[in-house]
Amino acid sequence: MTTSTPTTVRGALAFDVRTEPDRVRVSRPGQDSYVTVTAAVSAAASGGAHVAEFGVRVPIGTTSAHLSSDVGSIKPSVDRAGWLLVESGQGTFAFAHENGGEHLPQGAGVIVTLDGVKVNAAVGMAEITLETFDVDASARFMIAKLPEAFALTDFRAAEDVIGSGDTAELTWRSSSVTQLQLLYDDVMVDVTGRERIDVAGVRHTTVFYLRGSSGAAWTTLSKIVSVHDPDIRVNDLTVTGTLTTGRLESRVAHGVRFAAASTPESDTARRPFAEAAGETEPS
Repeated sequence: MTTSTPTTVRGALAFDVRTEPDRVRVSRPGQDSYVTVTAAVSAAASGGAHVAEFGVRVPIGTTSAHLSSDVGSIKPSVDRAGWLLVESGQGTFAFAHENGGEHLPQGAGVIVTLDGVKVNAAVGMAEITLETFDVDASARFMIAKLPEAFALTDFRAAEDVIGSGDTAELTWRSSSVTQLQLLYDDVMVDVTGRERIDVAGVRHTTVFYLRGSSGAAWTTLSKIVSVHDPDIRVNDLTVTGTLTTGRLESRVAHGVRFAAASTPESDTARRPFAEAAGETEPS
């Protein structure tokens, strides 16, 4: 299984990094661990983009911040005709187009593969850098190097769609996770040692993140729970026409104010709301 990091867009270019296998494991005595890193730059703009050089930088060393201590094990290649390897040393692998550059149509890209990357023995996070030297655009991606026993999988909801105010029942599987947190909206819940949580009162479509760590390394899973007929949250609402609603709520009484036309009838109709908001009648 291949793990993909979120795409990063810089101007007219998009950058991606993928790793194979799914979880990057550190090497152990007598058992080396290898990973394949695939890096891509593509044209994100509708008019395409010009690219002349594309490089991938892998941190080389023995600490938790390095991916590999054996640069000689890495075998670089490129998938696009006309691109040549022009630099391969100290963890930087750069390719350039033989004609000085290429205009890539939207969606097209240059894909560089680094095979045989021998992972070092230090658990941690390694930063891989992608850059296009001619247009001065770059992106950085964090790769987790995890111990062999670490597992965080099967993050799911009992129901993908629930009613407004219902409970989201979330489950997952984990082992050798030293710290586990559930994050959503502005909430963070420590769920270390657990494999289930019920989140009550979900009133809008919510993305739940499950973040597990082991030492200096961490990884995150996500799950979206959609809400049928969700609540809508706004800071300021201006209505220029007619507003029809079956329910309008505010956690703070003075946060909702009803203003009708300036007539005796409308003033009378407004008073209950004004009193609820703590307003007083003029003397």
